[in-house]
Amino acid sequence: MASAIPLYLAPDSAGYRLMELPQELVDLIESDDAPAMIKLTPTPTAAVLKTPIRNYSLRQKNTSNGLILLRPVANTEPSNSDTVMTDDDSTTKDKKREKPKVSLHAFATLHETVELLRLEDGQEEPPAPKLGKWHEKLTRGR
Repeated sequence: MASAIPLYLAPDSAGYRLMELPQELVDLIESDDAPAMIKLTPTPTAAVLKTPIRNYSLRQKNTSNGLILLRPVANTEPSNSDTVMTDDDSTTKDKKREKPKVSLHAFATLHETVELLRLEDGQEEPPAPKLGKWHEKLTRGR
């Protein structure tokens, strides 16, 4: 018999953003000589992630498909599966065993992601945004 895994909606109040890191940044962070600090700096046009080797501009992107963050939770509940035979041939349920049961809790839904755009060597901030396109005008008001 197949068993189901219960799914519960358990939102928390923290805000989450998904950020995809370029491979060169992952390699830097995971290296033996990883920098002690990576700095996130605001600029007039965007936020910039500054590392010892590169700078990245952060840009928020909306997605039409929501991403649901799940957390596995192990619950314990008593199970009456153990029975003991007595002398008068009746069965009694006198032992209870804790049976682990796993459930999933959906704690956040993401509709925005953060994209890192590599800046040219020595560039401290991203260039000014282009003007005139309808979607650029729309996103400026957000």
